[in-house]
Amino acid sequence: MEIKFFKLVTNEFVISNVKEENDDSYLLTKPMAVIRNRNQFILIPWLPMENCWLKKIHILVEIPISHVEDLRKMYIQQTSGIVVPDIKVNLKDIRKEG
Repeated sequence: MEIKFFKLVTNEFVISNVKEENDDSYLLTKPMAVIRNRNQFILIPWLPMENCWLKKIHILVEIPISHVEDLRKMYIQQTSGIVVPDIKVNLKDIRKEG
């Protein structure tokens, strides 16, 4: 599964696991709407269903998830309970220790 971030023709932003893709649709799992509240983003369930098909004709823009890393981490934490740590490893420090 791959996490994707979309802007829809309805002007909604949606982030979701994409379970399956065909020529005209994506099968979304646990889709969440992204809402901006002052200086922060909030994720809320987009639909009451856990799985749904999204037609590609309803997608205005597919935004690379690497551009919204904080939203990806927030989505993983909210949908799975797993906290994704911010770990930056300096390879020079590892080589000195070893």
